[in-house]
Amino acid sequence: MTNYFIKLFHVVMISTQLGCVAANFDNPFDGVKGLLSNGLITSSKVSIIVKYNGKVYKNGDTLEILGTKSNIDYPAELTIENNSGINLNLTAGTQKTIISGTNASNFTATNPSLFTLIPGNSTSFTVNFKTNVLGDKVAEVAIPNDDLTNSNFKLNLKGVFEPKETWVMGPSMNEIRRLFAFARLSNGKVLVTGGAVLASAGGGLFNSAELYDPNSGSFLATGSMTVARFNHTATLLSNGKVLVTGGATGGESRLSSAELYDPNSGLFTATGSMAEARNYHTATLLSNGKVLVTGGYSGGVSSNSSELYDPNSGTFTATGSMAAVRGHHLATLLSNGKVLVVGELSTAELYDPSSGTFTATGSMAAVRTFHSATLLPNGKVLVVGGNNLSTAELYDPNSGTFTATGSMALGRGQHSAV
Repeated sequence: MTNYFIKLFHVVMISTQLGCVAANFDNPFDGVKGLLSNGLITSSKVSIIVKYNGKVYKNGDTLEILGTKSNIDYPAELTIENNSGINLNLTAGTQKTIISGTNASNFTATNPSLFTLIPGNSTSFTVNFKTNVLGDKVAEVAIPNDDLTNSNFKLNLKGVFEPKETWVMGPSMNEIRRLFAFARLSNGKVLVTGGAVLASAGGGLFNSAELYDPNSGSFLATGSMTVARFNHTATLLSNGKVLVTGGATGGESRLSSAELYDPNSGLFTATGSMAEARNYHTATLLSNGKVLVTGGYSGGVSSNSSELYDPNSGTFTATGSMAAVRGHHLATLLSNGKVLVVGELSTAELYDPSSGTFTATGSMAAVRTFHSATLLPNGKVLVVGGNNLSTAELYDPNSGTFTATGSMALGRGQHSAV
């Protein structure tokens, strides 16, 4: 104990000779603290400090890197500082920063520019996050060094890929079409059928069809329909074929005919006809594999009749009628197997395949045509826009009611929502 105070006395005396205020000898440790804080003596313990964007990260902290575009390396440049009085050495092998952990393949790290840091010096290295898969990715980066307290300094890494969607010009179809129908095939391609020629291009109708291939990003011609039509429907069946129904050939001339597209052969063939000629109708695939056709315009007025198409027999048969006549409406298959019909009126109806009947359900707050109706993962249906409205509503099958939800920035009609 005596030797300790003698050594401490010598330190304090030295500090006095250097012009530093001496410590209170009743608490000799204060003298040492004063010398350290004035920089007259330095700590003999090496210390590592890691910073990113000015923030100090401690051993075990989490560094989050945000990515907004796919298949791009997003860098985070980190700084290693030595604020101690002796050299700081990075002690790993040739790779001074080591990536490991669950999603290590999503991260890379460069070596620091310096491996030995003298007191007060700093160096930097970069951690890159690669955004090749949606979702959060986690790993860790280690910086082995000779700081006895943090000799295996590690930062947890969290890569967050949150794409900011942007619109880009896509490929062009082979024909300029309007009022056509399309269906996504089981192989991922998209079948585009028929439609009308722009009046500025001479008018007329198309019986041709095209396939969009997402792998090549291009449209390719496929077989033509047996009849030119527009304002018709195209519905993917459970067997992979596409059912095309109704439509118009111009003026007040509607079609009752239907045809099937086979992706294997690329050809259309005629199938049974509907009992009623229609356009602006709906055709919805049911859980039992049949297709429910509802409403539309027939003979210049909207209809309330409905029919069922059976792919096994290739025929249409009558089913229950809607309570109201409808055209420009939409029919959405619900998770419970029923079909929600909305549009042309504020009222809505449910079709029950087990009974073949329609029953009233809650009404919308607005009358909508040329709107969209999208089934959400939670089983609700989002109804948006129409008539250039910006408002939207949610239908809840459990309560049978519509409730208002957030509005769009712009009013829309004849749009789509997925």
